[in-house]
Amino acid sequence: MIGKKPVTAAHVPPVGRHGYVFKLYALDTVFSDLHQSNKTELEQAVAGYIIGKTGWVRIKKRAGGKLVG
Repeated sequence: MIGKKPVTAAHVPPVGRHGYVFKLYALDTVFSDLHQSNKTELEQAVAGYIIGKTGWVRIKKRAGGKLVG
């Protein structure tokens, strides 16, 4: 507990196999007004400014209470 509030764990993945997709873009400009954008708005805004991109997928498996992989 912190003070009188209980501390909760960060994201707890579901039981079973699941994946996380990460995307990284190199842009040729700086955006200062996209702070509250959702995924679709962000992708539309940066579409003409992408000069490079990469990504990766992380597959995890949680068996019962244990995180494997």
